[in-house]
Amino acid sequence: MKRSLLLALALSCQAAYSAEPSAEPAAKPVAQPPAFYVVDMRQEGSPTLHSTVGGVAAGAEMPYVLTQPKAKIDCCFHVGAKPGARVAKPKAGSMSEVLYGDPDKDEKILAYSGYLAGKGAANAQAGAQPGDIAFGLTGMTAVRKRGRDTWEITLAQGAKPVFVRQCLGIEGIHMRLYRALRDRKPYADYYVPLGYDTEATCP
Repeated sequence: MKRSLLLALALSCQAAYSAEPSAEPAAKPVAQPPAFYVVDMRQEGSPTLHSTVGGVAAGAEMPYVLTQPKAKIDCCFHVGAKPGARVAKPKAGSMSEVLYGDPDKDEKILAYSGYLAGKGAANAQAGAQPGDIAFGLTGMTAVRKRGRDTWEITLAQGAKPVFVRQCLGIEGIHMRLYRALRDRKPYADYYVPLGYDTEATCP
């Protein structure tokens, strides 16, 4: 009898314990950072998009930040053939040879041919100098200069802003992404080789 009571008590305690909610809160989904891309305007008449976005569809419109002479968002780089014209290489979705990310992250960066249209085309012709590289982030809505070669990018849907800093390596441009203006270590570092020696300004 005593043994039966102890067994019943143990089973009751086990059932009560199982019914208790877990003390550990459910993990919140981690917000993914916006995808980064550059628009290479070095070849007149044949701009190309180089993007961490996988599978950019033909016809997509990609706004970009033209850093000179004044920081502003222009629209747009259009992916694919311009009506009535042929697309120059690289073909859409080929591996980029212009934009490089952190090799440890094994990030896939693809190149897309296209053209500039609308207000962006006129602004690029008026403001961009040979060799200019524009950049962009998916979901960006505004840009503000925050010091020399530093830009604050406002993102849609209340996402936290991203800060982009540009500096020169010995043979190319580094574009570093930060979550806060005071941060010293970027969460992402992209590199655009220029093909000639430059006076390094990167710390």
